[in-house]
Amino acid sequence: MTRRGWACFALVLVSCGGGVGTPAPAGVYPDAPSACDDEEELLADTTAAAEDGVLDDLAGHVEELLVEQRGLIPLVRTARHVTEAVGTDALLGLSAGWADGEGIGRLTGHLEQVLLYIRGQSPHVAGSHEAVVEVLHRVLASQGAACDSLETLQTIQALAEAEHPRGGPWIQALYDDVRDLAEDEAFVALLGDLTYDEEGGNDLAVGREAFVLIANLVIGYVAAPDFDPDVVRDLLSDVLVSQFAIEPETEARVERLLDTLDVVTAVDAPTQAGVQALLGCARSADPDGIVAGMVYDYVQIEALSLPGFLRDLEAFADGPAGEALRLLFVDAIPALTAEGETTTDALSVLGGFIEPERRAAVLDAFLALKGRGVALEVFDTAARLSRGCGEGG
Repeated sequence: MTRRGWACFALVLVSCGGGVGTPAPAGVYPDAPSACDDEEELLADTTAAAEDGVLDDLAGHVEELLVEQRGLIPLVRTARHVTEAVGTDALLGLSAGWADGEGIGRLTGHLEQVLLYIRGQSPHVAGSHEAVVEVLHRVLASQGAACDSLETLQTIQALAEAEHPRGGPWIQALYDDVRDLAEDEAFVALLGDLTYDEEGGNDLAVGREAFVLIANLVIGYVAAPDFDPDVVRDLLSDVLVSQFAIEPETEARVERLLDTLDVVTAVDAPTQAGVQALLGCARSADPDGIVAGMVYDYVQIEALSLPGFLRDLEAFADGPAGEALRLLFVDAIPALTAEGETTTDALSVLGGFIEPERRAAVLDAFLALKGRGVALEVFDTAARLSRGCGEGG
């Protein structure tokens, strides 16, 4: 795919999803009126990246999946459904503050660390962790099997709308409890010394291995048809509290997190069935606890800075971009579930980009685009096309 081809492709995406009823850009539909510059000026950073060869390894996969296999059709249809439901301003609001390092700009450095971790290029952790991407691929590819993407979206929406008995959204309470424990040095030290023996014999799991084992047990218990919340509560209290002489403040934080989890997993909770299905999907997609191991690494390795990520995530959520994301969730998920077949097809196309033979090229392309301004440029171009080029983003 040529550099001009990349620019035209990006313009097709932003014009089809950028605004319903707005004029199409010149260069994509030549006869349509537009006050915009030509595509190479609109997407100068994108064409420069293509010209430098940054996207060469990705080009063949894009052409195969989106053109030859017609994957662009469900992606564009899904973008149109979402845009019709939420409005252009909500979508474009996601880029608020990005250029100044605020909003999404606060999170891009953390995303880079995740990608380096996955590709085995992290200066803080040895070895490749591409199995994390395989878990995501299984989730996207398992339509109608252990994972149902539409049911997952509905559960996410239900959790986002749930209230906590302490007052306020449940998701905010969960965030607060996780952040408090991530910043608790005694708790982080506790995880490093964690031990567990599932069989009650001499095969003792320690540290990371114990954490993964316990996480798998909890997920399995919660996903089981005969789930008993008290069994899980007793297990977690035993391994996190009873076997250690921890500070009262740390114990209180652990208990507060368990209380928060009880709110959505209690037998009479309206979210319980959805949470069980969600964890059943997680169990089938990640039987070896790959994601749990990644969480452990991020808690234990100070340089990866889980607390720093959580602080930046909070700043993002409190700003205009976070508010845009919240509004997007409110209206986008019903739109996605209403167009179930199209949404499922679109997710399958995205899953194709992280199939084993493609994922290295995709991950490397994302890493190579760091600092090139391509993603922000696409958002800005969408703003120009939807609001009129003279108004900018």
